[in-house]
Amino acid sequence: MIATDARILMRLLLGQPRRGSHAERLQAFYAPQAADYDRFRERLLHGREAL
Repeated sequence: MIATDARILMRLLLGQPRRGSHAERLQAFYAPQAADYDRFRERLLHGREAL
């Protein structure tokens, strides 16, 4: 879990790639973290599930 969280945090710090179409940049940004997105955000954004 720590390694997964570290990868997600690194991707957030690096931001979106600068090359490619908007759709390609979004895909490159979110694809590596997609499998763990909800679990990570659940701990980061308290109250998200209630909304």
